[in-house]
This record gives sequence, C-alpha cells and structure tokens, in this order.
Amino acid sequence: MLRSSLLVALAVSTSLACSSSIADGAPASTGGTPDFQWKATLDRPTRFELHDLNGAVRAEATNDDVLSVVATKTGRRADFDKVTIVTKNEGGTVVVCALWPGQSSCPGSSSTGRNNHDVEVRVDFVVRLPAKVTRVALQTLNGAISATNVNAKDGTHLSTLNGRIDVVGRGPLEARTLNGRVELTLPNDADAEVEASTMHGKISNAFGDANRSSELGVPIRSRFKIGAGSVHVGLSTMNGDVVVRRGT
Repeated sequence: MLRSSLLVALAVSTSLACSSSIADGAPASTGGTPDFQWKATLDRPTRFELHDLNGAVRAEATNDDVLSVVATKTGRRADFDKVTIVTKNEGGTVVVCALWPGQSSCPGSSSTGRNNHDVEVRVDFVVRLPAKVTRVALQTLNGAISATNVNAKDGTHLSTLNGRIDVVGRGPLEARTLNGRVELTLPNDADAEVEASTMHGKISNAFGDANRSSELGVPIRSRFKIGAGSVHVGLSTMNGDVVVRRGT
C-alpha cells in the first residue's frame, strides 16, 4: 500500500492561518456507533498525543475546557476485540493509542511477530481539543489526518505514512506524509517564507513565483517569500506536485 516517499513540514506562527491538503484518503467519519469514548475537563495546560495504525484522525477545536476522543471501528467485526484502545496521563500529557496484536504499548510499540495483516480493522478517531491543550501530536500509519482551527501554542505535529493531511489553523505546525500531492492554501495577507521540493512533479505558487517542473531523476527545490516572509513553511514530496494556493 505504501508507495513513494513524501515529507511535508509546515512551521506556522500564530499570525498565519493556513490550509493544506496532502495525498489521498478520507477524513475520519462521525457515522456509526462509537466503539470508544473518553473525555476529561481540563483545569491546567495539557499536552495530547494520539497514535493509530490503520485509520483516519480528525481534530477540531472547542470553545470549552473538555478534551474528548471518540473512536469508531470498521472492518471485520470478528476482529474488533483484537484491537484495543488505551489511554494514559503521564506528567501532564494525555496519550491515546489504538493497539493491534503484537503491540504492547505506545508510542514506540514493539511487535511480537504476529501478523497484523490478518486483522481487518480500521479505527477512525475524532478528537476535540480545548485551548488548554498546548501541544498536539497526531499519528497514523495508514489514513488521512485533518485538523481544523487547532492552535496549540507549543506546536501541532501531524504524521501519516499513507494518506492526506488537511490543516486549517494557527500556531506552530508540522505535517508529514509519505506519498502524494502537497497543497497549501494561504490567506491573501500571509507572511511566509516557503521552501518546496519535489522529485517527480511540479511546484506552482499562486502568489506569483516558482512555477516549474522537475526533470527525470533530478529533484527541484524552490524558496520564495509571500509578504514579509516572517513564517517558515516547508513542503517536500518525492512523487507528486507541490501547489501553493491563494485563499481569501
């Protein structure tokens, strides 16, 4: 399922709102009956991490102090009990993990040699993040990630090996995926310094620079400023286009 490699890294200050779309896939669905629900009212700054293996993750900002996580399993129902979801709170960090057979803990789960390909289960997460969440890390190996209006002052980190990443938000941001097209939408008044590269594709910029195509086997790189260039944005793909779009 995994094909060529793609790395996207975005670093966005609180003065910049952006939207990016990467690769293919669908965001986490809210349909169906949840198989896991957890929530807590935060009374202090908190960090949050979520680790998945197969499934999409959607994160949304909330206006209250309630951190909540909902997970829905799809696939072969006989395998549902083989995939467990665990939570822990250590040192002000809430960690939520979906564990497949052979995984004993997270993050950094180790395999005991059991074949996870025999477990036909997908776990989609929906996370609602209050302002008291100061750092966010969302990771899945096979699935899309979307984050809407998330503004964690200590950074938002999104990672998938095979799937699209969509982001609308503010604050420091890093997003990484392997495989596909990179799309970034910036507002008209954005101040950004963009570094873009691709091995097999083209780089285009609606703000007026870096319209070029790669040659066979030769990566191209482009660096350009939008506005004052006060915010760093890095976009990189091995197999696909890099597109910077103009928003409203």
